[in-house]
Amino acid sequence: MNREVIEAVKAEFGEGIVHAVDRRERRVVLTVRKEILHDLCLFLRDRLGFDHLTSITAVDRSRRVTGMRERQLLYYNDFKMVYHVWSYEKKTLVEVRTVLERDDPVVATVTDVWSSANWQEREAYDLMGIRFDGHKDLRRLLLPEWWEGHPLRKDYDLSPGTWFLPEEEPEEFPLDVQKPVFPLDLSLPKKVKKKEVSEMILRIGPVHPGNHGPWLINVKLDGEIIVDIDPQIGYIHRGLEKIAENRTWTQYLPVSDRYCWLTAASNNLSYVLAVEDVLDVTPPPRAQYLRTIALELNRLASHLLWLAAMGIDLGNLSGFFYPFREREWMLDLLEYMSGNRLNYNYGRFGGVIFDVDDKFVEKAKKTMKIFRPRLEEYRDLFEGSRIWKVRTQGVGVISAKDAKDLGVTGPVLRSTGVKADARKDDPYAAYPEIDFEIPTRKEGDVYASYEVRMDEMRIASEIIDQCLDNLPKGPVQMDLGRIEPVGEGISRIEEPRGEIATYVIGDGGDRPYRVRVKCAEYINVSALAHMARGYKIADLIAIIGGLDPCLGGIDR
Repeated sequence: MNREVIEAVKAEFGEGIVHAVDRRERRVVLTVRKEILHDLCLFLRDRLGFDHLTSITAVDRSRRVTGMRERQLLYYNDFKMVYHVWSYEKKTLVEVRTVLERDDPVVATVTDVWSSANWQEREAYDLMGIRFDGHKDLRRLLLPEWWEGHPLRKDYDLSPGTWFLPEEEPEEFPLDVQKPVFPLDLSLPKKVKKKEVSEMILRIGPVHPGNHGPWLINVKLDGEIIVDIDPQIGYIHRGLEKIAENRTWTQYLPVSDRYCWLTAASNNLSYVLAVEDVLDVTPPPRAQYLRTIALELNRLASHLLWLAAMGIDLGNLSGFFYPFREREWMLDLLEYMSGNRLNYNYGRFGGVIFDVDDKFVEKAKKTMKIFRPRLEEYRDLFEGSRIWKVRTQGVGVISAKDAKDLGVTGPVLRSTGVKADARKDDPYAAYPEIDFEIPTRKEGDVYASYEVRMDEMRIASEIIDQCLDNLPKGPVQMDLGRIEPVGEGISRIEEPRGEIATYVIGDGGDRPYRVRVKCAEYINVSALAHMARGYKIADLIAIIGGLDPCLGGIDR
């Protein structure tokens, strides 16, 4: 399949393809001239079926060595754009690279190819200063408009406190620096009074219990009907990708847990797998099984908290309290494995940090046996509620075609009928040896995503049972010594909310040259406006809850 892709693009674009590599199973790397980038992306989508944009990465190469002349090191003086695109049918990942001049870093937008490029291009503009020709809304995404410079550039000044105002100058920044993009109609009060129009702009957040975290949602309303939405994020942006460049490969391990506090095991393993992709190492079988157990326990803990949050969001107070009971069991098991209840720091390059004993196996099997009947009780509790069904059925509907275009992944994508799951399609850990199904629905509404998650919890418990029954003997860690990776690697794994992709570059030093993280909720939330238009403002809380956002993973 990889060779077919390479031959097709070479036949179509000829000298526009600078270099093409069949890297390994389900991986193709294309280096292209920037002039053909847009047409190539259209070709990949329309002719070859690459219908999912996994991630867009900008790389400042000004600190990368390109060679030596007269005993002087020579460095690149440009930017590189990296696009990862996936085909749900071919189950192949294509990496497209192109180079931009440093003095004028401009490239064509691909938002008309994949709508999910919108926020990712805005982020590259915000943090790296790349401009995308044809982008209709190119403004900062994570940082406020008054921010100076682009922090992910290698020459960005990181001196402590230099961006603060001098002491003698008064600080006059307004508290609300982010404004909605909707144009303000100063004659609106008169129009409303004459009953010509009933539009208004409602600002929800940044602190609101229905938001599931600090972000601002500007909602344009016609009465109670949602006309448009402009979500604004970045309120807890911590610059984790910049932190990665200033930590050793191992020091960044505990930081990777902290993208989102609900999916620490997935976040950590995503980084570990990307580094292992560069190192080209395969951990021992026992470590692979322990990774799988940790991931599925984390999936259960995350889904149970989501269920509780949806309960209180939509008026089911009992539905809020009960899921925490079983969630504590999952956290107990994760604590037994890692020593931590929240940020586990369990994965290591070439394995995991701790082994488990027979007592853990016995406790985990007993927990799964008790958990499955409790899950059926929750079905009765939620599905027996008329209010729950009215608030979720037929609300926030999205089609399979639109979900792919918008880059939506995870339970929300599977609720539209798309049978896509990285654990099956691009397997890792022990998943190739596990027998499990991928639950789907066809309705594409909030209720369908609820049903998918409920099925996923049952399946997760069954995966854990299989891993416990077939847990191999042997070591859980490879002795890799001091690691100084050279090259580029990517991982795609299925976290509870969908696809998390991590892309890393190593230049032979003890620190990553570049780490790029795209969490599932980041792209899922960017689809909010599409899913909410035409529904009532009361439905917005249900739609947000159905997306299961975590602002830590969105802002990073």
